[in-house]
Amino acid sequence: IEPLRAANWQSGKDIFEWAVASPDGKSSIASNGIEVFTNTKPDDLKDCRMVFVCSGVNVKQNTNKMILNLIRRLDRNGTIIGAICTGTYVMAAAGLLDGRRCTIHWENIDGLAEEFHELQITNDLFEIDGKRVTCSGGTASLDMMLNLILQSHGSQLAAEVSDQFIHDRIREPTDRQRMELRSRIGVSHPKLLAVVKTMEENLE
Repeated sequence: IEPLRAANWQSGKDIFEWAVASPDGKSSIASNGIEVFTNTKPDDLKDCRMVFVCSGVNVKQNTNKMILNLIRRLDRNGTIIGAICTGTYVMAAAGLLDGRRCTIHWENIDGLAEEFHELQITNDLFEIDGKRVTCSGGTASLDMMLNLILQSHGSQLAAEVSDQFIHDRIREPTDRQRMELRSRIGVSHPKLLAVVKTMEENLE
């Protein structure tokens, strides 16, 4: 939401509006303990051009028929459906990502691939495939929104918003999610890096 707020401020116009909803209409407690309040009803989401499914930990246990039916109805209504972090799981469970490119947080890629064999899962920061938008979460959400601002209102506004967040460049969708292995573990010995890479690729 913050890039949209900044885009309105930079442009001096209300070019974006947003609303927050939950499936049951009640506020939600984020994993960091912050309460997220809603300001619209789930049924009112049909008036939105784009709806993002926001999710974090325990997504599988918190995904139910009511949520799946809601986003299926929105899709049939012509709404662009997006997901942030594990929200991709919800879209997949609703059948909205079959045969589509999508991404999810790197911790969840293998699990998603095991459960949904028909998905084209990438390791990219975010994916835009037609009316489907998925994001790996974290700071990638900022880059995704900056790219959407760029597409709809041009590079100058996107750059101004990026500067507001002390974000020195707008990353491309294909930028990697994780740091290079040598930076992450603090070693540069080629054989040790090869061993660690092999171990990571074969973790269950």
